[in-house]
Amino acid sequence: MRTVLGILCFLVALCGDAVCAPSGSPRRKAENSGRVAIRALLGRMPSRIPGNAQLARLFRLGDSNIDDLVELLDDDERGIRLRAQIVIRYLGNEAAMRSLAEWYLRQSGEFEVAGPVPVPLSSWDLGTIERGIADGPAGSWWRARGEAAVWALALENSPRAKALLNAITNHAARVGDEEAVAQALETIRTHPPRLELGESTDIASVVRENAFFVSERDRKYASFRLMARSTDGRKALVEVDVDRGPLAEEWYHVVVEKPKNTWRFLSVSLVAIS
Repeated sequence: MRTVLGILCFLVALCGDAVCAPSGSPRRKAENSGRVAIRALLGRMPSRIPGNAQLARLFRLGDSNIDDLVELLDDDERGIRLRAQIVIRYLGNEAAMRSLAEWYLRQSGEFEVAGPVPVPLSSWDLGTIERGIADGPAGSWWRARGEAAVWALALENSPRAKALLNAITNHAARVGDEEAVAQALETIRTHPPRLELGESTDIASVVRENAFFVSERDRKYASFRLMARSTDGRKALVEVDVDRGPLAEEWYHVVVEKPKNTWRFLSVSLVAIS
């Protein structure tokens, strides 16, 4: 099995000053204790994404500990920084995504971008997609993040997202494309994603009924499992296993959110293939 993280490295010339928070108060000590616990979970989070118990637990706790995850973006260990970013992207917390965009802009030298592409798309993600389109299929963005970006643009459904999706489609038609991106474009053309998914409490079934990213011929091979639900119950992580047999298996992670009366997609990611 090969894990697909969609990791993309950037080389930038921007950097920022580190900010140190005061410590010593009981409240601060409690915050530090929570951060230690979240860091420990990140440290035990394996690179194998399907069935990842630590990811499921971090998803459940994440929004309640979002400030800790943002702080851990500046951890001394590369693995902790990378996994904190991945969990923030799974959660799609808008304030944390803004903090993540600011963190990207503070980096100097090469840094990694990994994890889902949640909606609503951040200004940083939209800018990255625009730059990826400009670089064309030879660029690393198409290989690492193109498929997830196509799905995110289709789910966003804003005028800017539609324009970018048209640009990707037109560019691919002119010069050819990465296979994964071409398949994603064909998927949303033949099965446009629904923006409202219903109110059912059976979340795995909600995803099954609306799994636009699974082709008709693959549906008989697909299973859907609820991995985790946030503590407030408004977000859920579903794992989709498309098992066609040996060396022909794919795993997807789907995050859905119910901000009001209906579920909606937050992100769809291909996380591993065999």
